[in-house]
Amino acid sequence: MNREADRERAASSRGAAGFLSLPTSLLFVVANTPGAYWRGADHFSDALFNTLIALRWKRNTRSFARILGYMPNFAEPRSFSEKIQWRKLFDRNALFPLLCDKLAVRDFVRVRAPAVAFPEIYWSGADPDAIPFDDLQPPFVIKPNNRSGKIILVRNDRELDRTAAVREVRKWMRSRSHKSKYGEWAYGCTHSRIIVEEFLSTEGEVTPEGGVAPPPSFKIFVFHGKAAYIYFSEGRRSNHGPLRGFYTRDWQLVPVDKWRKQGRVVLQGGIARPKRLTDLIAAAEAIAAGFDHLRVDLYLIGDRIYFGETTIYNYSGLATWIPKNMTGGTALSSSFDDAIGSSWALPQLSRRQQLKHGLLGAMSKVGRTGR
Repeated sequence: MNREADRERAASSRGAAGFLSLPTSLLFVVANTPGAYWRGADHFSDALFNTLIALRWKRNTRSFARILGYMPNFAEPRSFSEKIQWRKLFDRNALFPLLCDKLAVRDFVRVRAPAVAFPEIYWSGADPDAIPFDDLQPPFVIKPNNRSGKIILVRNDRELDRTAAVREVRKWMRSRSHKSKYGEWAYGCTHSRIIVEEFLSTEGEVTPEGGVAPPPSFKIFVFHGKAAYIYFSEGRRSNHGPLRGFYTRDWQLVPVDKWRKQGRVVLQGGIARPKRLTDLIAAAEAIAAGFDHLRVDLYLIGDRIYFGETTIYNYSGLATWIPKNMTGGTALSSSFDDAIGSSWALPQLSRRQQLKHGLLGAMSKVGRTGR
């Protein structure tokens, strides 16, 4: 597959789709499939496989191509982003649903990393109207157990609008699962619940609005039991805006920015080496032991390490990192994405198994387990 040619075809097909007023995912995939998968193909079986999977998951394929600039190679994935797509569609590890459930995963983590602390859970349940607001004292957090990017931060009494909060939580519970929306199989095996938990904060730090400030997170990328990269992300604080950086395991800054649907996210870097970096890495590796890849999110508050979540589908494979000196639109270099992907050896699945899982989707059954 020629990625530069893919990018040109993806860009031209977007224009054609708009011209025809039919910007459908099917049109996009049909327009891009011949050049991406068939022209110059070394193996007929790979071209046919890629075509069938792209058509079956046409919305996901279009999103990938539009954001990253090339059509994903499902048959022979190379980049980290492509391998996330492969995992989403084909890997049926029986432990994946557990890792996607922020409630259920706690017991799993306690066994593997007993020294890691957890935010206290004040309440959990399935009925938004049952949230016991009269018994809750800010600050606290409301979030679903099996969704990403859904959270209500209640830092003080002024931020608590009970009616609005219940309305928002109801929307979460009715929203499409990540399985339906992004093809993330494991989320379709979880049961939706609401969590009200302790608001972790950095002592002495407040937001410009006067509320407590959440601590920075360490998103640790572990491959085959060894941490390779750490994405540091600190939210809005009183004296500066967001602070982010991408580092190696020995805290060497990687000169990249994040790229996602909305465009470039500048990673400032310049972040001091955490005083318990070795312990953070050890905890992440203990939690991720036995998996070919797992992202483990941790917090460091004072001298104490807290668990955040485990992530098996990093940004759903629809975001990547690009060199800081790169400019322009979606003509992205995949060199660093490929470098991350080279750390990850995918499990062996027969083409028959891949077709079964990829074409049947949620109807295919749970398969192997991690160690």
